Amino acid sequence: MADFLRELCGVDKVIIGGVHLLPLPGSPKYDATAGMKRICERAREDTMRLVEGGVDAILFANEADTPYQTRVGPETVAAMTSCIARVMTEIAIPFGVNLLLDPVAGIAVAKATGGKFVRGYFCGGYVGDMGIMDTRGAEALRFRRFLGAEEVKLIHNLTCAFGVPLASRDLLAAAHGAIVHGGVDGITVSGQAAGFEADPHSIASVKQVSGPVPVLAGTG
Repeated sequence: MADFLRELCGVDKVIIGGVHLLPLPGSPKYDATAGMKRICERAREDTMRLVEGGVDAILFANEADTPYQTRVGPETVAAMTSCIARVMTEIAIPFGVNLLLDPVAGIAVAKATGGKFVRGYFCGGYVGDMGIMDTRGAEALRFRRFLGAEEVKLIHNLTCAFGVPLASRDLLAAAHGAIVHGGVDGITVSGQAAGFEADPHSIASVKQVSGPVPVLAGTG
């Protein structure tokens, strides 16, 4: 397994810029007056600024659709697909999708829009702000195969920004399991919550067991 991010972006240290979409149709905070037009305008503005700033790739996320669902509705899939497709007509760099908290739907959006990777939870189980979360990794891998979307790589969130693992495994064992049994293509190590710095020592430790699988710092 090669470091797909290095091959995709052509640099050793990849910087992925996050574009957080405004609340999408169906979510509690959706602004029906401004509608999809404003969502797409903001996404385009943010994407352009990140590209001008020199990022190597973009990650689109429905960050404002709290509280998150492990199975989103068709309205979320349709809105996110439409917005990304519009924005990316003007952008040439690679991009990915983070559809919280439904990695299966994220794969569908990535396949439809030309996304190169999906960030999500693909292994283990968690409990926290969103209740008990089953990561649906087996379903995601099978769905990717069903779509013929093996070119869409999976980046696993090894640490949860809004909860804790149900199992008391150490970080290195969880990383090894995600790669060997979960079949993920990349790993993200994040801080304890959004905006908190990821622990550099944890990142370095995970990299020691990840082999060619890329390890990223998330949040913070």
